[in-house]
Amino acid sequence: MTMKQSRWAALDEFRGFAVLLLIIFNGFYGFTLTPGWLDHAPAGHYHIADLIAPLFLFAVGLAYPLSLRKRRERDGRTAAAIHAIRRGVTLIAFGAVGDCLIAGPGHPVFNWGTLEMIGLCCIAAFPMLDWKPIYRILAGIGSLVVWQNILGFPHLASSLGVHYDMGGPCAVLSWMSIVLIASAVCDWRSTCAPARYVLRVLVTAAAIAVLAWDALHFAVVSKYSVSSSYILVSLAGCFAFFFLFSLKEGFAVRPVALLNSLGKNALVLYMVSGILNKLATSAVGSSVPLILLPVVALIQACIMIALGLSMDRKKIIIAL
Repeated sequence: MTMKQSRWAALDEFRGFAVLLLIIFNGFYGFTLTPGWLDHAPAGHYHIADLIAPLFLFAVGLAYPLSLRKRRERDGRTAAAIHAIRRGVTLIAFGAVGDCLIAGPGHPVFNWGTLEMIGLCCIAAFPMLDWKPIYRILAGIGSLVVWQNILGFPHLASSLGVHYDMGGPCAVLSWMSIVLIASAVCDWRSTCAPARYVLRVLVTAAAIAVLAWDALHFAVVSKYSVSSSYILVSLAGCFAFFFLFSLKEGFAVRPVALLNSLGKNALVLYMVSGILNKLATSAVGSSVPLILLPVVALIQACIMIALGLSMDRKKIIIAL
């Protein structure tokens, strides 16, 4: 674990926004009477909950080149590569352990969840982070096209484990596109003048929006198979929110304190949120009456927010 000192305000806010959405929707997760619009959408539809995982991945892509550069300057290329792989494996392990804790003793489970997916994306994207930003964007779009073609062969897709949540491990081809495209944005911020940086982000966002509109005509939106339409629509949403927080930072508008605090310990809050939700469903039962469900969710949210604020106030910032 390392302690980070220098902060990118827009990134912390963006990441905090992802954590806040997670906290809100996790509070309702696992209850039988939760309204459908508060859960993940079935194939062919898109709910706001479906944006949470892409937001986290986009934030990973924004931060990845920065942390990699610092690690290389301090420890060298080989040590940086080892750290990147170890970080990815650790995230996968955290996800697996978290699944076991949530399932409870005597009920071992294997779910390919968000932490596992982020860990594998970190490993897969690492060799391409030295490429020029435009090449990374093209590689991301290319991997997305390859995955969509795989989905066109049902037997092949089934043999690759697409029936798992989040498309299974092989869907890294699709998820990784978010990390690669976001990493290009990070490098532009470091190397371009402000006006050129904004222009490139806007042009990329517009191109993603056009591709998303086109993909909706031939690919079903599905988080479970991680279709191209799902990824591109999610990317458009990520760009919209990130640009909003970047504008605030550019005009020297003070960050929203709550989002800023939550964003500094996203990994810890993500893991604790899942465990807290399991404790809540165990304590009150999954069939809690609908009228009490918002109260249960609010209690969970208050605990998580209090934890995030407390860690920030004590200057505890934990990252892999």
